[in-house]
Amino acid sequence: MSKNVVVTGGAGGLGMQIVKQHLEKGDYVWAFDLNRNPYMEELEASELGKNLKFFPCDISSTEAVQKAVGAAKETLKGVDSIYSCTGVIRAKDRVPLGETDLDAIPLIVNINAVGFLRVIKELLPEIKNTTAIVCVTSEAGSITNNHRSQEYSYGMSKCAENMACVILQRYFDESIPGARVVCLHPGWLKTKMGGGDVAEVEPADSAAALIKINEEIDQISREHMFIDYQRNIMPW
Repeated sequence: MSKNVVVTGGAGGLGMQIVKQHLEKGDYVWAFDLNRNPYMEELEASELGKNLKFFPCDISSTEAVQKAVGAAKETLKGVDSIYSCTGVIRAKDRVPLGETDLDAIPLIVNINAVGFLRVIKELLPEIKNTTAIVCVTSEAGSITNNHRSQEYSYGMSKCAENMACVILQRYFDESIPGARVVCLHPGWLKTKMGGGDVAEVEPADSAAALIKINEEIDQISREHMFIDYQRNIMPW
């Protein structure tokens, strides 16, 4: 049976693979990203594209999210799956405190930790007690496993994103019982945002694993909602 799927960050990297693989399953996909790129245009023009709707959206802006999601809801009635893949990391932030631009931290947190909440907030009327939300966070959000002595903005944003997911799950437990949230470290991806060619995990492989987790989310313990793409438990 076809599902209604929402993907943020759907025009590149991991999100792009999730969009494509859901379309290949015969699902209907509403994808959001900052810009429509050549790959998205090609996908829209393909046979798979008949089940795809793309909306340019800057999730750092409440107004932009309200406009984009509002347009999506003209055809989107009931959401089965949501993937939050939008994120930003900056090489110039990989510096120790003395060289860190502290004024940039709120900008990164706004995108990585708050952006997906804007989308979820606008989609609340369409979320059911069977909706599954996969929030792509990172091992960088683990306080226990932290190995960094720099890169404040990304680590802080991913830690905040994990907390947002926990609070959101508690809300669902009270208001939309059955709706689920899982925080997922996708692996060190061979993407522009990840590690490029020196990284370990192909985006397509990670996407397939995340989709499988989404489909089997009832098998994921509510006590262990921070896991990696191989279902290993990640420590908070």
